[in-house]
Amino acid sequence: ACLGTNPVVCAALDQCHDAGVCDPPSGICANPDKADGSACDDGDACTLTDTCQAGTCAGADPVLCEALDQCHDAGVCDPATGICSDPDKADGSACDDGLFCTVTDTCSAGVCGGAARDCSAFADQCNDGTCDEAAGRCEATPKANGTACDDGSACSQTDTCQAGLCLGGDPVVCTAQDACHLAGFCDPATGTCSNPTIAPCDDGDACTADSCDPAAGCVFQPVTGLEAATCLMVPQAFCQPIPPAVAKWIARAQHWIARAQANGDPLDSRPYLERAARAFKKAGKKTVRLANKRRLSPACAQALGLNLFEARSRIEQLRKPH
Repeated sequence: ACLGTNPVVCAALDQCHDAGVCDPPSGICANPDKADGSACDDGDACTLTDTCQAGTCAGADPVLCEALDQCHDAGVCDPATGICSDPDKADGSACDDGLFCTVTDTCSAGVCGGAARDCSAFADQCNDGTCDEAAGRCEATPKANGTACDDGSACSQTDTCQAGLCLGGDPVVCTAQDACHLAGFCDPATGTCSNPTIAPCDDGDACTADSCDPAAGCVFQPVTGLEAATCLMVPQAFCQPIPPAVAKWIARAQHWIARAQANGDPLDSRPYLERAARAFKKAGKKTVRLANKRRLSPACAQALGLNLFEARSRIEQLRKPH
């Protein structure tokens, strides 16, 4: 009998085929497909589910390489590793970093960022304009206390920031310049002090010359010369009213005194002064007569007589040569 040896082995062709059976007449192996859906590996790491389909290993459920974020483009899967590439978008591409405190956001090297929001409208000499991300707004943030500033008033010499406000210190003090002036007020525009004078010195006495001495204040000096004689004739100083018979001679005396004052030449003025002295003398005699006749009270007569006598005495002094 004829016996065969070394039989043909019909191994599976690949992972999607089963082992075959040798055909005796031809010696050819059958190559049956594995059932569709049988697991396999297509050799591509970018397919997640590989199955046999009609004897071929087909990959399915591919790896999706989506853009990582707004500053990256969609990538490409590497078949050898199954890892996606992550390409940056072009620098300058618009994006949004989600922050209130940045504006004009763009991509740069794959990162989204923007310029700082301008909050300068909230800044002044005592505050910085800052952005509050949590609150989503610009706000004024006080500078350090003691920061130099200018409160706009020249009357404060040291201005500093305190809790966001400019406060003036070391004010200009406007003290009285002297006894003839009052304390003044500082002008905020210039920083200079006003220098108000006191009320005019006036003791209400026509027989004193009123003035102000910077060291002593108001000074009341007795008037001299013709003014001294005239001032004594003020009616309010004696009687209300002065009897007409006396007033007539006082008026004449005042007339001659006025002529003497207008003349200006001491020698030429003596005749006028002599007439004024005689008029005062007659006024004094009239006063005595009226008092004797009880037509003038003793007090009024005494006051009037004394003033007429003093006026006459001053006129006599002026008549004497000097």
